[in-house]
Amino acid sequence: MRPGVAETNDVTNDFDRFRRTGTLYVSDPQLQVNGASLGWFATADKAMANTRRPAFLQSIATPLFIGSAEEEMLVDNKAHTHVLTHVQNGSGKLFKAGKHELMMEKDAVREAFIATMNERNELGRCFAHRDHPFHSSDTDVGQLRRNAASTCDLWMALGRS
Repeated sequence: MRPGVAETNDVTNDFDRFRRTGTLYVSDPQLQVNGASLGWFATADKAMANTRRPAFLQSIATPLFIGSAEEEMLVDNKAHTHVLTHVQNGSGKLFKAGKHELMMEKDAVREAFIATMNERNELGRCFAHRDHPFHSSDTDVGQLRRNAASTCDLWMALGRS
């Protein structure tokens, strides 16, 4: 895998984080999310079809938060509005000047997203404590992966400055 061009990417306005992630993907292929399988496409298609059905969405009782990026280029934010209109316990927020990967955005956008998630206690369990492993100065991806208690911890660690 070759990293994309930071200045023309569709996922973040933080070119340094984009380049750093690309370098990590090249140096440690286990971090890569490779091409989707036919099974993945079939499952994704079914999930997207379900989200267009208000009755399906109304059956979802799990609290749901959707962080939408103002400069989103990969997802239609109107779909977020549709989902939030129909789920029982949903809320959302539009993050100004953000693209698709809010956790990989410039500091102001990323910190606003994290603060919102912490206010909702969505990330509180993972990131509230300064002594959590992702706060270490470790830049070794293998060590980050071993220290990460969950995928969200790993992405948080990879997205840090």
